[in-house]
Amino acid sequence: MGLEILFLFETGLRIAEVTGLKWIDIVDNRLYIRRQANNQGVKEKTKSMAGYRDIPLTREARRILDEVRKYNEKHNLHAEWIFQSNNPKYDYRLSYNAADRKLRKLCDRLDTISKSPHKIRKTCISTLLDNPDINSRTVQRFAGHSDITMTMKFYNFERKSKEEQAEAIDRALALD
Repeated sequence: MGLEILFLFETGLRIAEVTGLKWIDIVDNRLYIRRQANNQGVKEKTKSMAGYRDIPLTREARRILDEVRKYNEKHNLHAEWIFQSNNPKYDYRLSYNAADRKLRKLCDRLDTISKSPHKIRKTCISTLLDNPDINSRTVQRFAGHSDITMTMKFYNFERKSKEEQAEAIDRALALD
């Protein structure tokens, strides 16, 4: 399907959080993170206390969820999970490995470097940090980090070219 990959770009979730999402986790266009899942099962807890959070769903995330609903209905998938499968081994939810394999197959198809779902998380969080309208503490909570240094140290990447960096420095230091 691939919609789970697009959803990662919109939410910055950990893959274990995505594979543990249920429809009841969506309330008033916010996504409540309360559990995580891996191939061994579902844990009714997050990675850390800071992982318990609610994040706003972007218009695109809501659109993706609408497409997921349609897909699930069309394929007669009626489990409680948002991202589902026909596999009873994983309680009819998308497995951790299936989501990871899907992304790697997409990378192969696009003839690009193979990426992990965590790279999508880093891209999403770095993009938010780049936005001057979003406070870094907001990004920290969005990411589910207990400490701002984690967000800044591991998710704050320079994404501009050297030329763009030079122009930005020139504008910032200009006297006029």
